[in-house]
Amino acid sequence: MPDIDLPSKIRSVIKEPHGVVNRLNTSRIPLCLPPNATSPILYALGFSRYAEIYLGFEEAWQTQLATPPITPSQSSMPPNERIRDILHKIYIPELQRSSRVKADLASLPKLPDTTQHRNSGQAFRRYINTRIQEKPHLIVAYAWIMYSAVFNGGRWIRGLLCDAGPEFWGLQEGKLHVWEEGRFPPPLSFWQIEGER
Repeated sequence: MPDIDLPSKIRSVIKEPHGVVNRLNTSRIPLCLPPNATSPILYALGFSRYAEIYLGFEEAWQTQLATPPITPSQSSMPPNERIRDILHKIYIPELQRSSRVKADLASLPKLPDTTQHRNSGQAFRRYINTRIQEKPHLIVAYAWIMYSAVFNGGRWIRGLLCDAGPEFWGLQEGKLHVWEEGRFPPPLSFWQIEGER
């Protein structure tokens, strides 16, 4: 069996949908910032949708990690155990966004607690969890796509968000461009990558 260049194959498969999502984000982010918006409520709505993806797949990943890997060689492991072993090996706690997502959402204006909004978020997370229970290797694809999005577009997006000014985000003057203990403050902490300066 020939070697498969998995990173190249993933990049090839996601190139078109990733480009579409990137263009949508690039065109819409300015619409939720001054002078087009006077409060971060539209940003909060858009961010809450992405939050469900990160919370869903990271929660599913934690569920997979709760089962300790078994120790025999890869070749003698059943397929699901091999996947679980890989998920343990590629897990990098510093990449996890869930705690930052929650902190940022708590710092943003509260969205109307409509049944439709609540149900759509819960349904999406259930969908992610169900799919990952059936096919745990999907975590690798989610991680590749969602963390790549933060790495590749995060600095640019964070720059746009910072340009809105601290008052727009409910922060004191100077807090957006000052690193406190190496952390970017909520509601924009999601956009900082560990070790980045």
